[in-house]
Amino acid sequence: MFAILKKGKVPHAFLFTGMEGSGKRHAAIVFARALNCRNKAIYIKNHDASEKIFRCSCRSCTKIKSDRHPDIHRVSPDGTYIKIDRIRELGRVLYMKPYEAETRVAIIEKAHMMNREAANALLKALEEPPDNTVIILTGLRKSDFLPTIVSRCQIIRFAPVSGAVIKKILMEKWSMDEDEAAAVFPIAMTCPEKIEDSGPENFRKWLRWRKWLLDVMEDLLKSGDKTVKSMLFAEKLARKKETVPQALDIIKTWLRDLIICGYSPQKVINRDILPGLLSLAAKMEIKSIPDKIRIIQHAQRDIQANMNPRLTMEVMVWKLMKNMK
Repeated sequence: MFAILKKGKVPHAFLFTGMEGSGKRHAAIVFARALNCRNKAIYIKNHDASEKIFRCSCRSCTKIKSDRHPDIHRVSPDGTYIKIDRIRELGRVLYMKPYEAETRVAIIEKAHMMNREAANALLKALEEPPDNTVIILTGLRKSDFLPTIVSRCQIIRFAPVSGAVIKKILMEKWSMDEDEAAAVFPIAMTCPEKIEDSGPENFRKWLRWRKWLLDVMEDLLKSGDKTVKSMLFAEKLARKKETVPQALDIIKTWLRDLIICGYSPQKVINRDILPGLLSLAAKMEIKSIPDKIRIIQHAQRDIQANMNPRLTMEVMVWKLMKNMK
């Protein structure tokens, strides 16, 4: 992308494709910063432009990083879809004069979740590009988009972030030991942008939070408690709405590890707690775990559909306890 900046002619629309966790959203934000960085003229001449712009603390970069820039617009799914009203509002804004940006940027995350009406509404901005504006769509595959949208975008395919790169950052850049790196590796692989947005202490806080989460889950599954303890756990999970999706991912991954740890330990994601997984798996009826994973997945869909987090967590925990064998 920085080669595009050096050429001086930036396409009006991009489509970033690739699996979840490949860094598309992070790249879109860094590119928005590069387009508007006050030091851009100096940085884009260097081979390490992306690193320099990432570390830049000019007024524009600081605002974009903190999501406070008035000319950087981000749209993401509201529940199951990105609806037409969101795209119409974005289109209205894009044809207005920018407040302060050299190049206004609109980032539509998970754009493959636009319903057909929203996708057709977006076509107007792609067919008649607003001045000084770049639109970036992110999605899984270009085949998920209307051909008329794909044809008007420059496609950039993102490969999964190398595990070796992530481990190198965790162990060398952050001075983590091998056990700590192995523990935070799952979240780093799922959300590589957190490596840049966070620091080692934040990841260590995450480790402590994960330990609490899985300790309580293990205790509940052993006891089959369907009453006060399980409802308190559900209430505490829902207290911070923004952490619920990550908590569900952690629990689902842990359950998956319980299934495979006995016969394929090298494929366990939470390798730092392998002894505990083996011990618990030996006491559980493994054939009941896929049903538990489906219960978690159902809760994830409810959260994505903007269902009440506390009610969703209470129903999920109650079903998990009822499913306990």
